[in-house]
Amino acid sequence: MGVTRLIGLVVLITACKSAGTDPADDRLSGRYDWIRSSGGITGRTLTPASENYTVRFQFGGNQVTVFRNDSAKATSTFTVRGNEVTYQPALSVLVFDQRIDTQTLRVIAADTIALADPCCDRYDHHFVRR
Repeated sequence: MGVTRLIGLVVLITACKSAGTDPADDRLSGRYDWIRSSGGITGRTLTPASENYTVRFQFGGNQVTVFRNDSAKATSTFTVRGNEVTYQPALSVLVFDQRIDTQTLRVIAADTIALADPCCDRYDHHFVRR
């Protein structure tokens, strides 16, 4: 590998690390529709049909926009570190789970993710990529 290519590679890696990016950020890119949530003190299962609204997460770059019933409700930057997704500012889009700062990210299948709250009511939110 030439010196110029090596320097370019080092600059690129350094830029990505200093920006706090993670390859998982790119893997999340796209539209995810909410299919169900479960948890809370009562262990309920909630769906778009039972709650009479839809939720969609649109991930791109380092931002996520959240839609309720096709209306943009919040835009936040996000970072992925390991299996943790952090939002800045916090999101407030699911009526039963008001403030979401950090969630555990689980990839269930190539097109399905679960975002789990780390404390309090501990809802587990399932989304499918469209």
